[in-house]
Amino acid sequence: MEERIKLTNGYRWFRWVFVFIGSFAIIGLLSGDYLVNNSIGLVICILLFYLFNKSRRIFFDSRNIYIVHGNHEKEIPLRTVKSLKRSRGKVNSQRFWIVAYEGDGAQEKKFRFFSNPFDSTIKQFKQAIKEHNAGVVIWDHPFFNH
Repeated sequence: MEERIKLTNGYRWFRWVFVFIGSFAIIGLLSGDYLVNNSIGLVICILLFYLFNKSRRIFFDSRNIYIVHGNHEKEIPLRTVKSLKRSRGKVNSQRFWIVAYEGDGAQEKKFRFFSNPFDSTIKQFKQAIKEHNAGVVIWDHPFFNH
């Protein structure tokens, strides 16, 4: 099995911070002080832990893209990718990538992801796509590649 390269920013580890903070809320609940504040804090920590635990992770190797949600994994062959484009809009002053691929029944499906701007994994991803699909459209800038 080939080594998978992580394409998205990794923030899933952050869920363990909420376990640490939630443990203080549990201690506060057991001591009987500030019941409302500690119970609200505990509920918020549980919800944030759940959201970070279910966050989507995207990996790729020389043949496939892997989208992982919790324990569920979806494989997308690189030969089915039609385009890789930068978004026109920004989130937190960063543009995201939009990947369009041919899904089930020749339907075009898309997924979006943020990549680390200081990492070379997006260059490796572009090369892997070009190797499998010579007709793929890759736009590095949302306005000047049309």
